[in-house]
Amino acid sequence: MASPVLVLALVAATLLPASHCSVSGVGFQLKLRHVDAHGSYTKLELVTRAIRRSRARVAALQAIAAAAATVAPVVDPITAARILVAASQGEYLMDLAIGTPPLRYTAMVDTGSDLIWTQCAPCVLCADQPTPYFRPARSATYRLVPCRSPLCAALPYPACFQRSVCVYQYYYGDEASTAGVLASETFTFGAANSSKVMVSDVAFGCGNINSGQLANSSGMVGLGRGPLSLVSQLGPSRFSYCLTSFLSPEPSRLNFGVFATLNGTNASSSGSPVQSTPLVVNAALPSLYFMSLKGISLGQKRLPIDPLVFAINDDGTGGVFIDSGTSLTWLQQDAYDAVRRELVSVLRPLPPANDTEIGLETCFPWPPPPSVAVTVPDMELHFDGGANMTVPPENYMLIDGATGFLCLAMIRSGDATIIGNYQQQNMHILYDIANSLLSFVPAPCNIVDQGHSLTVGIVQPRKLIVDTGSDLIWTQCKLSSSTAAAARHGSPPVYDPGESSTFAFLPCSDRLCQEGQFSFKNCTSKNRCVYEDVYGSAAAVGVLASETFTFGARRAVSLRLGFGCGALSAGSLIGATGILGLSPESLSLITQLKIQRFSYCLTPFADKKTSPLLFGAMADLSRHKTTRPIQTTAIVSNPVETVYYYVPLVGISLGHKRLAVPAASLAMRPDGGGGTIVDSGSTVAYLVEAAFEAVKEAVMDVVRLPVANRTVEDYELCFVLPRRTAAAAMEAVQVPPLVLHFDGGAAMVLPRDNYFQEPRAGLMCLAVGKTTDGSGVSIIGNVQQQNMHVLFDVQHHKFSFAPTQCDQI
Repeated sequence: MASPVLVLALVAATLLPASHCSVSGVGFQLKLRHVDAHGSYTKLELVTRAIRRSRARVAALQAIAAAAATVAPVVDPITAARILVAASQGEYLMDLAIGTPPLRYTAMVDTGSDLIWTQCAPCVLCADQPTPYFRPARSATYRLVPCRSPLCAALPYPACFQRSVCVYQYYYGDEASTAGVLASETFTFGAANSSKVMVSDVAFGCGNINSGQLANSSGMVGLGRGPLSLVSQLGPSRFSYCLTSFLSPEPSRLNFGVFATLNGTNASSSGSPVQSTPLVVNAALPSLYFMSLKGISLGQKRLPIDPLVFAINDDGTGGVFIDSGTSLTWLQQDAYDAVRRELVSVLRPLPPANDTEIGLETCFPWPPPPSVAVTVPDMELHFDGGANMTVPPENYMLIDGATGFLCLAMIRSGDATIIGNYQQQNMHILYDIANSLLSFVPAPCNIVDQGHSLTVGIVQPRKLIVDTGSDLIWTQCKLSSSTAAAARHGSPPVYDPGESSTFAFLPCSDRLCQEGQFSFKNCTSKNRCVYEDVYGSAAAVGVLASETFTFGARRAVSLRLGFGCGALSAGSLIGATGILGLSPESLSLITQLKIQRFSYCLTPFADKKTSPLLFGAMADLSRHKTTRPIQTTAIVSNPVETVYYYVPLVGISLGHKRLAVPAASLAMRPDGGGGTIVDSGSTVAYLVEAAFEAVKEAVMDVVRLPVANRTVEDYELCFVLPRRTAAAAMEAVQVPPLVLHFDGGAAMVLPRDNYFQEPRAGLMCLAVGKTTDGSGVSIIGNVQQQNMHVLFDVQHHKFSFAPTQCDQI
């Protein structure tokens, strides 16, 4: 390699002190893409490449440490290892821009490194990259960092040229190296078509001698704990990311500053709360994010592993750290052996085997024979402070497409444990450096911070009724002659599992079968979970299965979900092909995707316009214009009936008159009866008798119209409208708003069109009925929710609402 002195002889710049920047109080969001995302690789090739990179990284670390001890005796192996890890290769790419005017380029992102660097011209030796080399002479904001700067001293190998210019050298084992000068520049973050954030005086490496592979990037952005990393230089000292599966083309997300929060994450409050564990400092490797791992469980069994195998040794070796730049987890050998033994036990009678095709050590023939029921349990990592990271089977097992083996996606390590990015997929992780905490929560990372209108595809698009009062996702399937006959008689197309390569029946041992609450459930001789469910006057029968669902029209997101593949045995779906359950129960979309919050805004029926359904951070009433203030009340837990969203209704007014409705008649009883639910699947509202009679009496006092003497289905009170055109008849009637009062002071104000309807020409009917089933339950139906943006915050048990022009969202 050429001397760095030659580099400095070719670089012309102004030498000025570099200072730290700060974006305290602000932040920004970026998209990440995996290094292999656009490589047209097969799944087998993707897995093989990931394993190869993981092995190369750890092997290079060991080789550099040994070489440093041999070639430069003054440098001990731990310091040499620190140099390598601080300059380790990344797995994810981000877009940014450098200089004034800004030059856009792509860089690898890595939590295991500190230095930000890119290749600079003139270049003595440079690696291939997809964008032009940065030319410092063409930027008005480029400055060299002087040797006296603390940032220069923070380099692993600080050096000084001509007593003034700071020089760096980084080695990547046999894979790559970079050398150049430390400088400062203005960096621009954010996509070209979105809000941009410009940060000045960011220290970076301007490399003129570089070799090796850059994975289709033009440099590196370090996110380590050291002073040279991007997160340290930005000031807020916190960032988060949510990594999608590297087998998926969907981008991941990286958040800085105030955007680095887990509060809006799509995660369920049931069993998946945000958890935190302290970050540990390893004096030998201070840039890495070490944690204190206490143990590992498979399913309900805590494995017999001595916690000392996870401890940091006196010389800085060992320990456990989390790393975005390592693909697969490297597990300390004693812990690995314990995991392997338990897997062999729980997957018996499948014989263990070594999958030499992709180089993993613990594999099993897959799928199991039809007569063998096998369940792969969740893995749980137990950290200091009581935090438990649940790793689902898809995050620690993988299928080798060549042999069909199911393999443990972990590698045996002689010393340290590294939690790789494969185990971090669909996990929103927050690095709070200022408070030395690592927080995490499971999340569907391909829909974090996105909103999706409801277009669902299973092989072909189909309509599903959105229902907050049921949990099962189901559609009509071609599994019986009755559903095939329905398709022939003009009904919507019926889903045919035979046309899908991703359809699979769920075994009776599956969690969804075990936890699903049905009217009837049974396990067949073929190990299939069959069910019957009742929806008011409708009923459906079917079998539980899993399939890939696609949501969204303009920007589709595909997710694998458990669902019911069945048929109606009674009733009608009114032009739809199934139901999408949004309740808090196990089978619902909300629970399966671990969504913490969702909202919808229903346009009036007569408008025939689509209504938005929003998930995650997009489910935020403050993001959209409302016509009245946002109000909030609690979501109340029912000790018996857990499928509905209950709210604490305490009173009712008509206009300014509070009606004589006993609060006790609206309250939930200790046996789970009574109470009030918000339900998207009910058309009109239903009130217990005392409340309904009070509303009926008050309405008859203010509506100066004749009461209709004939009954109308679903409506108990109707008035005869004046003889006008049908379109203008009800609009001419002036009535005061109906107000629903909730505990805590929230009040839902319902204008005329939200509690009256015109089901037939010449009739204006009260869209409120009387509860007659003996349950004592009151229901706020979807008529009452029209042009009302409602938010279900499942995590914090809050229900918020605000009148909104829904067709403008």
